[in-house]
Amino acid sequence: MQATNKLTVQGVTLTPHDTPDAHFTVPQAVLNDIVDWEPGDYIALAAAFVELALPRVHFATVAERFSAYSGNTPLEYVSYLVADTLLSAEQAVTMAVTPSPRFAKLRESSTYLALFSAPVKSRVSIIIPSCNPDNVVHALRALQPPEHVEVLVAFNNADFLRAGQLFVQYLSEFSNIRPFSYQFAGGGFSFAEVCNFTAGIATGDALVFLNDDLHISWAQLEPIVALQRYRQLGAAAPRLDWYGDVVQNAGIFGGVQRNSMPGLHGRGLPSNAINPMPISCDAVSGACLSIRKTLFDELGGFNEQDFAVAYNDVDLGYRLIARGKVCLSVNHIRALHVEGDSRGTGLGNDKPSEEVAIALAYRQLTQGVRAARFNLPLDPETGARLPCNERKQLPLPKKAVVVTHNMKLEGASKVALRVAKQLTEAGVKVYVAALEDGKLKHEFAAVAEQVYMADWALLTDKPVYAAYEHWLHSIEPDFVIANTVICAAAAYPASDRLELPQINYIHESESINEHLDHFGGYWVDRAAQSLVTSFNIFVSRYTVNAYRHYLKNSNWAILYNPFEADASVPAKHERAEVLEFVSVGSICERKNQMMVFAAMDHLESREIKARFTLVGARGGDYLSELRDVAGQRRDVYVSLEIVPETKNVAPYYERADVFISFSKMESFPITLLEASYYGLPLISSDVFGAREMIVPGQNGFTFGSQNEDSMNGALDIIASADVAGMGRNAKQLLALWPTEGEYNQRLAGLLKAVLPRLSV
Repeated sequence: MQATNKLTVQGVTLTPHDTPDAHFTVPQAVLNDIVDWEPGDYIALAAAFVELALPRVHFATVAERFSAYSGNTPLEYVSYLVADTLLSAEQAVTMAVTPSPRFAKLRESSTYLALFSAPVKSRVSIIIPSCNPDNVVHALRALQPPEHVEVLVAFNNADFLRAGQLFVQYLSEFSNIRPFSYQFAGGGFSFAEVCNFTAGIATGDALVFLNDDLHISWAQLEPIVALQRYRQLGAAAPRLDWYGDVVQNAGIFGGVQRNSMPGLHGRGLPSNAINPMPISCDAVSGACLSIRKTLFDELGGFNEQDFAVAYNDVDLGYRLIARGKVCLSVNHIRALHVEGDSRGTGLGNDKPSEEVAIALAYRQLTQGVRAARFNLPLDPETGARLPCNERKQLPLPKKAVVVTHNMKLEGASKVALRVAKQLTEAGVKVYVAALEDGKLKHEFAAVAEQVYMADWALLTDKPVYAAYEHWLHSIEPDFVIANTVICAAAAYPASDRLELPQINYIHESESINEHLDHFGGYWVDRAAQSLVTSFNIFVSRYTVNAYRHYLKNSNWAILYNPFEADASVPAKHERAEVLEFVSVGSICERKNQMMVFAAMDHLESREIKARFTLVGARGGDYLSELRDVAGQRRDVYVSLEIVPETKNVAPYYERADVFISFSKMESFPITLLEASYYGLPLISSDVFGAREMIVPGQNGFTFGSQNEDSMNGALDIIASADVAGMGRNAKQLLALWPTEGEYNQRLAGLLKAVLPRLSV
């Protein structure tokens, strides 16, 4: 195709700065909705905007490549190709792309905004809080700030005299650096406080908050700061990498870790594994964050009260999103970040109060507005995806069947009952099919139109299965919810033949073979088929890994178990002379209570007085063996009590100091939520959901499953720890997980979004 300087759509004509004979014609309606538009500043491909701060060669290249596509190609694809062409042009052009929230509300697919930054002409203030003068010297020698950029270095808890000597020795060529000593009135440390104070004395129109352990040159930073000329932009940051070209942070997204906790896009991946295209996100890292001073002041700066140390940057992003602004991670510009060099990093490094506060902030944000997002893979461990352009929710169908493996006092059965109750309250007629009876049958019958006892013979006897399928056909349901992977397999053949949408509610973290091999390969295959073709709900993000190879990107979601007690619990007493451990759960091989004897041996050898209470005895060979071993012991310092299965577990939680779980396999144990509510520190084998619920050193400890040495190490720490303080943390962190009301709302929303898709 011959090069051209013209791309015609429909509407008005815009002319590039340096090429008067070239023009783009765009729809007038689009231009009317551009807040900052001035003639000659933008070209527009429907919902995509590109500023014409370009030399003629770029203009011609864009026009040549895309003139043939207008009207024939999805506009989002055209805008992406424009951006891609300009990024690949090997010219000094800085580009950023973000979904436009204004148009994302009107369109089902993502909309892109392409911005080309010009040189920064306004004054810039770079703010560096630090307690390490050596770090500051390294950061500023990498930055090489020009004269029109002022640098404010707030030294706190540092040797200010030594800092001055270092500056004279290594940074004397820079006249625009203003170091000063900052003292916290109440002692301690508050990143939010020192940043807010320094921003208050800054003279720049644009602010850049820069960690002292971050290395970036002004040539890299300037294009990011230049983006502040756009009023739609809130905060912008480069991609942050560790040493070795490993991504540390390529954008922050709320609600993707530990229920409502924020997560980092691309974290832990090789640099070349993520798309360098800049993305809009919920927040960007305060390690290198650019924002207009007027906007920062309007927001009141960082939140010093709730986020003194951590998550202040995330909270700022949420507040920007709520104002309709865009947070932008400019991922083709990279900075080296020696994360945590000053104060450390990782689980247990942040205050429980700040973790809870940021989770609540995200929930409040989503109740108001939801930021436009790309649908990108986020967590390399789980592949969890971000919500994007959610489908319009339709009313729930009229009839549902809930298939449960049993009606016993087990976590999975309790969730099935909760689902049945929620559907009934939403006006859905619920029918229940169960493979085994149990103490919850009366409660199931109270909410169901009918309870069908299918029996385990469903998996071994063809006439029994035929009878179940006939019953299913006779009630004419609209969809089936199969609770547990066993029921996913058992329900699937009939659901498939009757063309009923099926949703699998997976609680187990073991492979499907472990649960179904003894019934035969046919049922293993049905489970696999069901996981591939149905929609799947998981109770823990770690559990997803066990089924990853069966899943598509769009046929699963995570719905955490809720907990909300009816009555208040008195504050926990300080531990007595005898350290009280409690473990609640059906006494069986999977719960691995035999490991209690190893714990008793260890504490006995250390002459630590302790008592273990196991709640959940309900007969069987495993219980008999447990009682036999207990009867043979002759301990001096430790004791063991075995309590029958009961609904009233409150007295045992109330008298305990510590909750302990020895399970070989769990997904998201409700008992850990219960124990947290009663203010107990948590010690648990590191099985799936327990890793999400326990923050080592804050609310408890995990140990390697069936690893006695690892368990003994946790016991040693807890024996001398402030168990009352850790218990208070546990109760506080309980707020990270959904209440019954939040769970019901999410379940209903999920079903309304998913069922129309399954019915197509």
